[in-house]
Amino acid sequence: MRIRQARAQELKRVVDLYLNGYKDLGNYFYTRRKNAVRYIKWLYRRDRAGFFVAVENRSGANADEGDDSGGSGAEDDHRIVGFVASDAFWLSESGRVGAIHELVVSPTRRNLGIGKTLMNVAIHRFRELGLERVELWVGITNPAQKFYETLGFKAEFQSGIWLKMTKVI
Repeated sequence: MRIRQARAQELKRVVDLYLNGYKDLGNYFYTRRKNAVRYIKWLYRRDRAGFFVAVENRSGANADEGDDSGGSGAEDDHRIVGFVASDAFWLSESGRVGAIHELVVSPTRRNLGIGKTLMNVAIHRFRELGLERVELWVGITNPAQKFYETLGFKAEFQSGIWLKMTKVI
């Protein structure tokens, strides 16, 4: 498995992963494919350099080999098992912050460190860009809340079914 920036031609696969990853969480995602496609494209346009995917080779070969060409057929050699849509240009009430808009890992690949690795890549990029704070919103009943706490995020406040969590970096 390796982490790299997403490519525009992979967004359909990202949408599939998004819909599959949230299927048991009800209120916290776009359930209609048309809306999910629009949302993922919006996230990608917001900060392409901050949209990372975790990929595994389908063949079982070392995931560090191949698939950097971006040429035809490369997408068939790997599968996307996770993604993070981070945004280094987000304006919050506290000023410019790094925002994590989405973090999704395939249900069959959870608890293997993929989500943590994706988050660390996004946070590292925020630091390199001189940002000092990261924020995200998570559903109040979403079990991912505990995961974010293990990464050092603290609950800041609740608005309806959403909890804002922040981390100083």
